[in-house]
Amino acid sequence: MKLKFEPYRIRIVEKIKSTTEVERENYLRVVGYNLLNIPFPTIIVDLFSDLGISALDISQFTHFFPEELTFTHMETYQNLRKTVDSLFGFDNVIPTPVGRIASMVLALSFISLNSDRKLVVSNRISPVHRKNLERAGMEIMEIPGYFPFEDYEFKGDIDTEKLKKILKEREKEIAFVSITLTDEPWGFPVSIENIKATREITESMGVLLVADCSRFAENLYFNLEEGTLYEKSFQYGVRRLFENFDLITLSGRKSAFAFSGGLLAFSEGRIPKDLRRNFRRLTEEMSGYPTGGGLSGKELAMMESGLREILHEESIAHRIEQVGYLRRRLKDMGYPIIPSRSSYSVFIRAGEFIPEKKGKFPALGINVFLYRKFAIRGREIIIKTNGKSEEFLTLSVPKRIYTNSHIEYVAEAFSEMIESKTKIRGFSKLRGNYPSDVNAEFQPL
Repeated sequence: MKLKFEPYRIRIVEKIKSTTEVERENYLRVVGYNLLNIPFPTIIVDLFSDLGISALDISQFTHFFPEELTFTHMETYQNLRKTVDSLFGFDNVIPTPVGRIASMVLALSFISLNSDRKLVVSNRISPVHRKNLERAGMEIMEIPGYFPFEDYEFKGDIDTEKLKKILKEREKEIAFVSITLTDEPWGFPVSIENIKATREITESMGVLLVADCSRFAENLYFNLEEGTLYEKSFQYGVRRLFENFDLITLSGRKSAFAFSGGLLAFSEGRIPKDLRRNFRRLTEEMSGYPTGGGLSGKELAMMESGLREILHEESIAHRIEQVGYLRRRLKDMGYPIIPSRSSYSVFIRAGEFIPEKKGKFPALGINVFLYRKFAIRGREIIIKTNGKSEEFLTLSVPKRIYTNSHIEYVAEAFSEMIESKTKIRGFSKLRGNYPSDVNAEFQPL
């Protein structure tokens, strides 16, 4: 199946630098084969991450020159608050510099009220969110309803039977229940039925239900497409989705076509007074004046505009189709991938693709080959599944950055690579950690 045309016009372009394979090999040697440190202009298609690198809508450019240049950003903040309220149904909005600060404020607010209640139960939580919660003293328990290799559309669901058991057995230790939309790191969607069932359980036990709005628009799209949420439009669907939650945390880089910013939002009647007071106090201590959240007026305005723009259904459908097209192409070529749909990425099981390189950083080997030969960069990650750690190469597609011809170029590169897999090298580590350490260096075997 051919990809559909891009549902947008391109008015500003960034030139792509042309480099030779010899030049790219030299760059690799200089950085110790650590692709985190590769000069970005030498990359044709960068699939390292989709965070904070989405193309802006034309309406967002108007906010580069904000009308309001005040310390409190009150008018800009009120616009953000109205947009969040109209979309999600939460009239209390606390902006933060980035999404991780919102999660830190959330955790510290609970801990400072009752240090005995430090258990957070989730479907699958993002690594950054987990670190922030644990740094604040929280204990994280993940209870996904499905494993990555199972055949089910909504593998981001939480295990509701396990949830009931945990809430009964550890009732006095529970801080809150969190659902990541879509889950992390896989990008698997959560069904509306599972969210409603979770809501019934938490409400009956008097436990708050929190949404980490990781990629909520994509999660909504999957539900609308599968017919599990019958609504007139994306905006109506958002309200129906989030009426099940007590509060949300959100990253502007993931959920609002923004380069920065985050927020915590809730309805006053659902959150205890002492907790609301803690949210505002801690935000002010960590980020400054509560209506600004450490952001400039421009950043607040761009996040507000991006929240409205993210609900452009055709754009979300196009990005999901780009990811799906690449996944299907690689699967048809015989690559060992996670076959289920993801909201943002394709996951290649590196050790299964080149089993002879197991223990020799196979994902790094594939990534180095892709960059040297085709100027494409993915990302090496290690994920624990079924109690075992496995190495993956991920290909994360940013929103509205690459055209369909770029995605086709990536697919053709993988088609050529599968014929040359014997040339993929293993590596030994000279220093640093693996993966995602800018100080790491490697050498080919």
